[in-house]
Amino acid sequence: MGWMREHDTPAEAGTVNTPGKGTMFEIDDVGVFLGLDVGKAAHHGHGLTPAGKKVLDKPLPNSEPELWAVFDKVADDLRQFLKMLEHSLTRFIADGETGHL
Repeated sequence: MGWMREHDTPAEAGTVNTPGKGTMFEIDDVGVFLGLDVGKAAHHGHGLTPAGKKVLDKPLPNSEPELWAVFDKVADDLRQFLKMLEHSLTRFIADGETGHL
């Protein structure tokens, strides 16, 4: 588990602290860091690239059922994307058609 704090320097944005180990490692395979600020009245979601570019800044519901609904929608969207990707790759392998790649 890793995280990036808002006050990290650009040099630190490409590394992650490993809790309990005191070591740093490269995060070249990470595309986006996701964070959730949990509050009493409201929650807020954040997404940052390793370079620190903000790609998500959105208020989130404060009840567990509503949060699960958000997570379920994200999971459904990801499943749909993966099905489309699999279909395009299958067509490409079968007949060289790039489709939507």
